[in-house]
Amino acid sequence: MQDSKSAKRSIERWFTAVAMTAASLLHVSVGNAQTVTFDWIDVPGTGDITAPNPPDPVTGLGSVARPFRVSTAEVTNAQYLVFLNAMACIEDPNELYVDAMNRQSQGIRSQNLGSVNCTYSYVPNFEEIADRPVGNVSFYSALRFVNWLHNGQPSSVPLNPGSTLNADTDRGAYRITQDAIESNSVTRNVDARFFLLNADEWHKAAFYDAATESYYTYPTSSDTLPACVSPANGGDNTVNCNRSYVSPPPRAGFRVPAPKGSYPDTMSPYGILDMAGGVGEWTEEIQFNFFRTVRGGGYLAFPETLSSSSSQPFLPVATFNDIGFRVGALSLSLPASAPIDQDQDGILDIDDNCTVVPNAAQADSNNDGYGDACDADYDDDGIVGGLDFTSFAASYLSESGEPSYNPSVDCNSDGLIGGPDFVCFILGFNAGAPGPSAAE
Repeated sequence: MQDSKSAKRSIERWFTAVAMTAASLLHVSVGNAQTVTFDWIDVPGTGDITAPNPPDPVTGLGSVARPFRVSTAEVTNAQYLVFLNAMACIEDPNELYVDAMNRQSQGIRSQNLGSVNCTYSYVPNFEEIADRPVGNVSFYSALRFVNWLHNGQPSSVPLNPGSTLNADTDRGAYRITQDAIESNSVTRNVDARFFLLNADEWHKAAFYDAATESYYTYPTSSDTLPACVSPANGGDNTVNCNRSYVSPPPRAGFRVPAPKGSYPDTMSPYGILDMAGGVGEWTEEIQFNFFRTVRGGGYLAFPETLSSSSSQPFLPVATFNDIGFRVGALSLSLPASAPIDQDQDGILDIDDNCTVVPNAAQADSNNDGYGDACDADYDDDGIVGGLDFTSFAASYLSESGEPSYNPSVDCNSDGLIGGPDFVCFILGFNAGAPGPSAAE
């Protein structure tokens, strides 16, 4: 067996070779100079998965036991621009960019698409839109952005040129396939580190007041209809709706989304901004089998559509100026009392084969008591070393059903050996042993 330093050098050389080969074949450099970051608000859980907070008596929504995080603001044009430059230059078969994005509501343009000089940038004189919430994003483009976050924000290209599959955007928090798109059945994976909020999470983050264990009617910490006014005339219970914000010079006169955080005196009970107005936000919720749900209204919406009982179903492939999204994330913040489910995967620690890594399916391909999500000891010798690296390398980029696919290497059990599984292996390799696990 190779020693630790030798094995690490082998891993580094192998992974660099894979990256350089992909780059040379497609004439694009690998590496993302910009990184998307978020400010987060923690939405606490009850600490007991059997006793979530009560639902809203009006809507039946909002009952969530596990803690999670919510981006303080909606995803902005500047953040989405980084994503486009990383994922949609050489090829953009899934239309992460649409032509409508170069309108006055956004002002993002593509240049030299499909070439080594491809870039996405702001239309001249549109630089002031950077901090506005992005619109014209379909539900699936929002999911692909989240997958990209989950996979570490890489800069790469599809695995197979000419294919619509890109493991960095189509695998990770969500497994996106053509069949799942056609059946509207894409769902969140249990190990998702980033995600779109589901109906209960969005409702709790927007309306729930933990101090009183009750729900407001509007996501402005109020039961009174919000006022649609410009930020200059803002204050409590004011939002960017009904075309209330007018763009400043040099693009003066356009009715567009206001920059994020333009209404700092209006927020949800948890302190989250712009959950009313701005842009409507995609959620995971399915309506009428074929639609996904948008909540929170937008800058074109009437204030009556911002209430807790209001939602809008849209075809998930649709794009509109006033529809964007907000990001949720896994939170490991726990109540002061002893945690019973540290990774919030629905399995109590006493029964969980990975106590701090989500592994709801409890997959354990080599039956050693350590779940696949936290076990890189593929040969079950008690040490994560060179032989395990050999097993990983032999299966890398394979999919379920292919001869080289090894379920033990598929850390997140998504049927594809890719980037998240490499991260899982590296974490295990650095630890030198399987785990963390309830068997420790």
